[in-house]
Amino acid sequence: LYVHEVIEQCGESQWGIWGLGIMPRDSLMRDAMGGQDNLYTLVERGSSNDQARIIGSIVRYIFGVENPEDAFQALSDPAIKIVTISATEGGYFFDQGSG
Repeated sequence: LYVHEVIEQCGESQWGIWGLGIMPRDSLMRDAMGGQDNLYTLVERGSSNDQARIIGSIVRYIFGVENPEDAFQALSDPAIKIVTISATEGGYFFDQGSG
């Protein structure tokens, strides 16, 4: 949302967010984002009303499982200024039985 708002307010249309999926299940995100031109709907829930907005700050999604070279090229591209990594509890699959 914040990146989307900066792009809208400042006219900074030459930059945006690239998503990178590295797990096989990330194909679901690839399919969802690709099927809607990388746009998604953000719904902000309020006590008196809800507000839905279409967010367009994601400009590309790379599915690294099928295209590892694209992923490496994106991460080493001199035009890329910031790389952030999110590891959620879904990224830590631990089988108690086998370790």
